[in-house]
Formats: sequence, C-alpha cells, structure tokens
Amino acid sequence: MKKLLSIGIPSIVERSKHLNRLLKELEKQIKENNCEKLIEVIVFVDDRDTPLYEKCNRLVNEVRGEYMVGLGDDDWIASTYIKDIMDIIKLKIYDHITFNMVYKKDKIMEFSYKYKHFSHVFPLNISVRYGTYTKDEDCILYKNKKITKNKFLIFGFLIVFQKFIKKSTCPTWTTMVLKSDIGKQVKYKELNSEEDMLWALTVSQKNLIKKEYNIKKNLYYYLYDKKFTSTNKETVLVKEIDYVTQKIDKKIVKFI
Repeated sequence: MKKLLSIGIPSIVERSKHLNRLLKELEKQIKENNCEKLIEVIVFVDDRDTPLYEKCNRLVNEVRGEYMVGLGDDDWIASTYIKDIMDIIKLKIYDHITFNMVYKKDKIMEFSYKYKHFSHVFPLNISVRYGTYTKDEDCILYKNKKITKNKFLIFGFLIVFQKFIKKSTCPTWTTMVLKSDIGKQVKYKELNSEEDMLWALTVSQKNLIKKEYNIKKNLYYYLYDKKFTSTNKETVLVKEIDYVTQKIDKKIVKFI
C-alpha cells in the first residue's frame, strides 16, 4: 500500500532523548489511528557532521508518501496531530495543508495565505515578512536580501501594493503539509539559519500550490530556547530532559 504521509525529522545525537520522546508520541498516534501502513517517519541523525540543509534534502529525497511534513526533534505535537492531518490528506484534493503553531508555549501563530500571513510574495522577486516571531524580523526583501526593516515603510508598502500579492506562505516545513511532488521540486539551500523558511518561500514562488486547507487548531509547539536550542552551526548546551528512552517501532520509523 502506498504511503500517504511522510514525516521527516533531522536530528543530532545529543538530542536523543528529545527525539525519542517525539517518536514515541508519533508512534502512539499512528497506531491509535490505524495508520501504520499509511504513514512513514524518516529520521536523519548524526553528530553535527552534516549541515542542516543537506539533512533536509536527504529527507525529502527519501520521501515515499503522497504528502510530506517536517518536525523539529525537540519540539512537540498536539494529541490530535496525526488524526487532524490525515482526515484532510485522505480527501486527496489539497496541495497544501496548514495549521497553527504555538511559539514558546504562549504565542499562537496561524500560517496560511487565507488567514494570518508570514511572507507575501510580489512580482520582481520582492517579498515582505510581516508578523513574524520577533519585531526585528519584519522586513522587505529583494531577491531574499533585506532592504529595510522600517515598520512604516513595510506597512505602507503592504497597503499600496497589496493587490499585487501573488502568494503568501507559511515559513517552515514544520507548519505545512505539502504534496511531495511539489516539495521535491525545491532544494534546501545552505544558509546560517532559516533554511526551511527560504525553502517554504521558494515553494510558494513557484506558484504550484493551487488548493490549500487550513486546520484551525494548534497542532505544533515550537519550544525554541536560545539558551539551550542547538543547531549544526553552533555548539551550545542542549537542555537535558527527564525522560527514559524507549524502544522504537522500526516498522514505522526509518533511520537513514
């Protein structure tokens, strides 16, 4: 039976407890919803040897599902994450499915061009980021390079040129479920950060997303903590968690 959904997770060795905790929750939800034959979870773990963008490209290449989505190894999902997503995927009529993300447990953000926006795409390689995580990230970009972060200019630009908006997009792989044949047309690029935001924006710019559905629920919890969150570019302390590692069902989870 062909897989309907592939879930990709890039990780590092020192976050093994975080990863295991997330995988066990996914496994639990997949089995509760009888989706063992419909969903695959693909994980790429190493000891910081591979840049994040390369990990993501490997994960995308390994996808066998009709749809794909990513997860952060140290983040969390709602108890209905699998059910809510699969209920829409099984309809097989949408190219792009979005949902709410709760940032730092207290800030709810909706990502969808029909609802609250993150990046607006204009002609001539111009885009606007607005209503992002922190105020200093709001900006106007030309060819993905920041032109200005002035709030008045951004607001004025949106008012004057809003009718020229081609598409708006969610920022990351973790807040969008996308048809795999669309996602595989875009490669992650090497950046110091925000590789997944650029990837999502590039997907939108290709204008391949025709039908979108927004699940108006908080399904993803982004638990970023600058003091403890680790990346491939930086060596910082990974926050220890009180968790006992459990055996993973290899019929559901595939390590590459």
